[in-house]
Amino acid sequence: MCCVNLKTAIPATTSCRLPGVRILSVVLLLVTTSVSCGDEDNRYDEEVRNNFLVECQVEADASSCAKLLSCIEGAMPQDEFLYEENILLLTDDLSDRMADVMARCISDPG
Repeated sequence: MCCVNLKTAIPATTSCRLPGVRILSVVLLLVTTSVSCGDEDNRYDEEVRNNFLVECQVEADASSCAKLLSCIEGAMPQDEFLYEENILLLTDDLSDRMADVMARCISDPG
């Protein structure tokens, strides 16, 4: 998966930095450290998981990021997550759908 800076048409770093994920990480740390876990059957591909975890862990601990990812995996299939990630990259803002999923994942003490 290759990311491109749309303003300069220059490929981004290999870890595909997502500024919105950093903001979500801060929200995660401020609101709660416990979120629900999803099923193992819903796990995303390893590359998708690793990219999310690397970005999340810039400002959050590994355990909280893993729990958040598990919750997201339980709430939406990988293709929908990738679609939402593209919206974030293009607009630098979360869609209503992703904002709803994130809010539920962060607020669920499960």
